[in-house]
Amino acid sequence: MFLFILLVSSSLVNAGFWDFITGKATSETTTKYGWRSCETGTLYCGLGYSVFTMGYEFVPTQNVKVTELCGYYSGTLLVRLLSSTYQVLAQTQVTSSNSWVCSSITPVTINSGSTYYVVAGMAGSTSCARLVSLPKTCNDVNIIETVYQTPAGSFDATHRKRSDVMYGMVDIVYTTEVGDTTPPVITLTSVGGATTSPYLTND
Repeated sequence: MFLFILLVSSSLVNAGFWDFITGKATSETTTKYGWRSCETGTLYCGLGYSVFTMGYEFVPTQNVKVTELCGYYSGTLLVRLLSSTYQVLAQTQVTSSNSWVCSSITPVTINSGSTYYVVAGMAGSTSCARLVSLPKTCNDVNIIETVYQTPAGSFDATHRKRSDVMYGMVDIVYTTEVGDTTPPVITLTSVGGATTSPYLTND
């Protein structure tokens, strides 16, 4: 009878955990912000833009799962996540006092290379803005331009864009999967020095 030692490659350290029953890696997730993660420029608040819908256009650089929508203004507004065809993918009320506040949504997966918008109608609030140069990459999100449209609450193909300012302000929170999903290399080594197959026997 031989005693065998199971040797597993160090790739498991990066993969999170390897499920030997399903033969798949269980990846860990990381939570990230869009605009909030890299916002720059002079901040202005108390702006009387209540007749506008404002936000930004963005393109993810990988598939991500949006879990929260956020606002930075004074008031309670409906923040919406829209597709390139202006379909509402998610929305939630967010109350902010000129600081970042986020509210949970039913998670929505959005796709790498596709265009999306995050916007809010500014009616009943005062908004904030930053002077900035767009486009700009923030984590896994390419922010293309700020977008705006009248009247507040509407948003469609007639919206306008600017690349020198961020109006609103609104944002997304999303998660990404991390971890190497390469299967580990498994080697059976006999303590007695003999070479054998990986199958169990009754010897």
